[in-house]
Amino acid sequence: MNSDDAPVSEDERNISPESSTPEDPLEIVPPEKREALVQHVFSMFMSSFTFGQPANPLLGKLNDEHIAEALRQADNSAGRTHELQLMDRRLLVALVLLLVIVFCAGVVYLLPRDKDLLLLLIQFLVLLAGGIGTGIGIMSRRQGS
Repeated sequence: MNSDDAPVSEDERNISPESSTPEDPLEIVPPEKREALVQHVFSMFMSSFTFGQPANPLLGKLNDEHIAEALRQADNSAGRTHELQLMDRRLLVALVLLLVIVFCAGVVYLLPRDKDLLLLLIQFLVLLAGGIGTGIGIMSRRQGS
């Protein structure tokens, strides 16, 4: 028996060959529940146009104390952010001072011993500083636009 001779069920007859969904979606629902489904969908559709009570029940319980607490927490967060930025700046200044001290010690050590190595090291550091400055400039320009 080939597939053309197989009996076709009533559900398969309602499905068009172009899609796998029935022509009328309500045909899937049993007849005794169709009217209730249509009424429910209609009421949900109409309730989306109503005004008044907020959709979230927790919004109705929000009061001035909750808003004041949220503002206090936002202020505390801003204060902590400022403290972290200040600490980052202090750390950066300390790191730059340490690098300057190490560079000066290297110059004092290498100047009498190996001037060629010192010049090569200075050239490398100038190129490195230029590359870092260029990268920072490009990054700030991209963030600014």
